[in-house]
Amino acid sequence: MQSENKIWKAKRILRLTSFNFEAKGNNNSTCLVKNLFYSNFKGNIFTIRCLNQVDSAIKEYSTKNENCRIEKCG
Repeated sequence: MQSENKIWKAKRILRLTSFNFEAKGNNNSTCLVKNLFYSNFKGNIFTIRCLNQVDSAIKEYSTKNENCRIEKCG
């Protein structure tokens, strides 16, 4: 999965996204930078549940769409 790829994680943490700014809800730039680059976020109940269901979702989708080939990457 993408989120398990070390290169993806290293690149992702450097991106500034609207989520970063909305989620932090803080105008203090020092605090924002600290939260962005030194976060210990490992997921929440929703992201963890989603990651745990990837394999079954792929299997179900493949069953319903026989002409589709799915490969895991990154």
